[in-house]
Amino acid sequence: MTDADERREPGAGQWWASWFDPVANARAFGDIQSQALRAAGDLVDRLAHAVDGPPAADGRGDDAAAAEPDGSGDAARLVERWAEILGRIARAFDPMSSAADRRVDVDLAAGSGGSLRLTWVAPGPAAGEAWLRNGGPERVGPLAIRVGELVAADGRNLDATVNVDPEKIEEMPGRSSRGLTISVAPEGTPLVGVFRALVQVDGVDATWFALEIEVPDADGAR
Repeated sequence: MTDADERREPGAGQWWASWFDPVANARAFGDIQSQALRAAGDLVDRLAHAVDGPPAADGRGDDAAAAEPDGSGDAARLVERWAEILGRIARAFDPMSSAADRRVDVDLAAGSGGSLRLTWVAPGPAAGEAWLRNGGPERVGPLAIRVGELVAADGRNLDATVNVDPEKIEEMPGRSSRGLTISVAPEGTPLVGVFRALVQVDGVDATWFALEIEVPDADGAR
C-alpha cells in the first residue's frame, strides 16, 4: 500500500483503528462467550464425574448407571441446572435479544406497536422503554398513557405498581420520537406466571401496545 492509499483510507495505519470496528468487536465478543461456555461445560463434566464416579469397568454403560438408586440422578439434575444457568447467562449477554425484549416502538399513525416484554427479578422493579413515533408532518398532543390491569391467561391478576415516566406528553412535533420508561414492581408475594396489560395512548386514535411481564418462581420456572 502506498502513502497515497493510506491517506485515502480513514484510520489506515493507525493501531487504534480496530477498536472502533463493530464487526471486529462483535466477533471478539462471540469468541469470549464461546470460550466461557466451553470452560463452564468442562466444569460441569468434572462435577458430574465427582458425583457419579468414573464409568463402570464392566461395560454396562448408561443403562446400568440409570438403574443405580443414587448418583446418576444427582448428576443429571446438576447438569440440567448448569445448562439452565448457562442459558440465562448467554441471554443476558446477548445484546440483540435482551434489548429487543425491553423495548417497543409504537407508530402513532399505525395504531399499534407490538409488546414490551419484561422479566421480574427480585427485589427491584422490572423496567423497559416504549418509544412513540410521530412520523407525520403534523404535531400531536396532548397525550396521556393509560395502563390496564396485568392479567394472566387463566384470569389471575398481578398485584403490582406500574409507573410510566412521563405519564403525559403535552406535544410531539411532526417527525419526532419520544421515549417512555415503564416499570413494574410486583407487591407482596407475587404470583408466578406471565401477565399482560393493554397500554393505551389517549390523544391519538386507537393507539395501543401490550405490556407483558414474566414472574418466575425461585427456581426460574414460570
